[in-house]
Amino acid sequence: MEIKFKISEIKSLSDFLDIIENRILKKRLSFILLENDTGEKDIRKLIREIKNHFDIFILEISDFPKLKSRIDESFFNGFHGIYFKSIKDISSIDMGIIDHAIKLFPKGSLFMDYNGNEISQVDKILERELIPVSTNCDPILLNYIKEKVNENGTLSRYLKYVPLLDETVCSYHIGHKLKRKLVLESYNLRQRLMVKSVEDSFNSSKL
Repeated sequence: MEIKFKISEIKSLSDFLDIIENRILKKRLSFILLENDTGEKDIRKLIREIKNHFDIFILEISDFPKLKSRIDESFFNGFHGIYFKSIKDISSIDMGIIDHAIKLFPKGSLFMDYNGNEISQVDKILERELIPVSTNCDPILLNYIKEKVNENGTLSRYLKYVPLLDETVCSYHIGHKLKRKLVLESYNLRQRLMVKSVEDSFNSSKL
């Protein structure tokens, strides 16, 4: 998947920015998936530099976390959303972690890999307000997911910019690009304000 990158593979920031420009923007893609495979907790500088140079959505691709603090790290690092790798079943503990993620990230920005073919499991993922991304190439299941997601306006609002349910990428005209820029500016402002609020609260508690 040409939109997926691992942090361990990034040799220099300038080279990575060039890759994004040549492999992503020139193909009119508007998002990347970034996997933090180094274990580094604070990668805010990298995310900030990408945001400073490009108007693209940056999603973290990640194993499903065992702790809520892992969701906090993703948000505070500046990711616009998360693409969770597949899990066999969603437990009550997992549901609590998902609910925590939904409180931080806007609806429509959380995805989950799904390689099965059971409608009931797809519905279960959708009930938790995650968008299932089918990887088994079943056109019937894919169409079912699209219909269900499109029925929910809040879940589908970012799909035009992060078309993980489409086999082909749409052609983006200038109006689309400008709208994406406005959406990202609003999203990034919301994120900065939430992060500042938490940091101010933390600092005041130490006084």
